[in-house]
Amino acid sequence: KAMENERQERVSEFGEHARPSALAAVLPEIADALEKNATTIMVKQLADAEQAERIAAAIQQALDHETERAKNKEAAIAAMEQERKERMLMDTKGEAHVEMQRELSK
Repeated sequence: KAMENERQERVSEFGEHARPSALAAVLPEIADALEKNATTIMVKQLADAEQAERIAAAIQQALDHETERAKNKEAAIAAMEQERKERMLMDTKGEAHVEMQRELSK
């Protein structure tokens, strides 16, 4: 209201007649619809942002899970290799012992 009065005072100073904007007459009628539309847009943006956060969290969780699986797989492979080496060493020792027994019994 104050801005409209100020505008009218400026227009009067220059001797022009103030003509109300065509939008000014319609604005009160569409104000509620505009506000509802703006609210709807804001709510949709919030929902989209929350969904994007959930998707990003799910992706990060899947990446973390896959990283953990890869680490566990590497550890399991290393343990299997170590066990295989130990078995081979035991087999070699056993074979050497058997061979030594053969040689001694001749």
